[in-house]
Amino acid sequence: MTRNDRTVFRQTSEGSDWVSDGNDVAVQAVYPGLQVGLNSSADLLQTARNTVTQLNNWHSDNSPATLYAAAAMAGYNPSTLMEELHAEATAYSYPNMAVHHYGGGVENLNVTTSGLDEMLLQSVQHDIKVFPSWPAASNAKFGGLLAYGNFLVSSSMRNNVVEYARITSQSGGKLTFTNPWPGETMEYYANGVHKGTLSGTTIKLNTSVGETNTVDTLDAKGGGNYGVTGLCCGLSGPQAAVRTGEQAHTGDASLMYSGYANGGSYDHAYMQVYGFNGAPLTVRGDTTLRYWVFLQSDATTPWVSAGSDDSTCVAVDLIFTCGSDLRDSGATDESGTGMHPADQCGRLTLDAWNHVTVILGAVKAGQAISKILVGYDRPGATGGHRGYIDDLSIG
Repeated sequence: MTRNDRTVFRQTSEGSDWVSDGNDVAVQAVYPGLQVGLNSSADLLQTARNTVTQLNNWHSDNSPATLYAAAAMAGYNPSTLMEELHAEATAYSYPNMAVHHYGGGVENLNVTTSGLDEMLLQSVQHDIKVFPSWPAASNAKFGGLLAYGNFLVSSSMRNNVVEYARITSQSGGKLTFTNPWPGETMEYYANGVHKGTLSGTTIKLNTSVGETNTVDTLDAKGGGNYGVTGLCCGLSGPQAAVRTGEQAHTGDASLMYSGYANGGSYDHAYMQVYGFNGAPLTVRGDTTLRYWVFLQSDATTPWVSAGSDDSTCVAVDLIFTCGSDLRDSGATDESGTGMHPADQCGRLTLDAWNHVTVILGAVKAGQAISKILVGYDRPGATGGHRGYIDDLSIG
């Protein structure tokens, strides 16, 4: 039917067309009816979104118990959903966080739980999608959410990029999921063993009971590149490359890193420098990461501005086959500084070789390393950064 010049769902096919009574029956074909999802036609999804807008029942009577989940499943504006959920938590809840409205009862327990669930993970059309309706510039992580097909799904998003997806099959059978990195190739692991790469928009795998499948990408899982361009000389992006005859801690070669940050809120560059190619390195309780790093200022390179310590915002990062990383693990170096590159800013000495030691076994014992990256991370930075890494060892 048409309401205020917008096509919407009728409340019933025969009888009442639209009833403004604080309920959201008109959109319940989406949730909990499960007749509409993000794989539905564009016209059907637009009708569902129009219906949500015309209902406008975010905080009235019985509607919120199902409206948020329905809106997320229809691809409604995620920022609006988060704003309205924030209002639920601050203006429509008791001190014990129980949501209350004039109507309803126990179903109000569903307001924020299913609303957030459908924003983080959807699988209604047997196609698993991670962060399908999540607001931009909002980091999030979830673990063990149940998807249709009896799959347990975990994932993380940071700086608008999905970092990994980990899916455990509890019953075996066909697994279908949407590529979280459109147009990119994924690295695929089954029970921690590298199985190769996957590509395409929709991925289909056969699974066995208890099998855990993890996917990430060389770029997105590492954190990728956001707001960092080439330092000089026509370079289009950040660098991590072996240089000979420049700076070296031992020998005559070392790994040079460089880039130019452009003042963005999430400026960072994570670059893979080594992959274990299907033979991941297992971390023991005493396994230690060691490396030397030379952080350049304007005294040793013309491409870093005077007074800048941006070159210090760098650290070696590790990616594990479970989909996690070193930078967000809580690991610290020998001085107690976090191993996130942003935590390293200003901590080490410029224009000198600094030794960094990290006991990996303290936080990652039993896990397996699949990749080594060099990460630069300094939100809001403007200007160049450059340095060298040498004598890296894990053992």
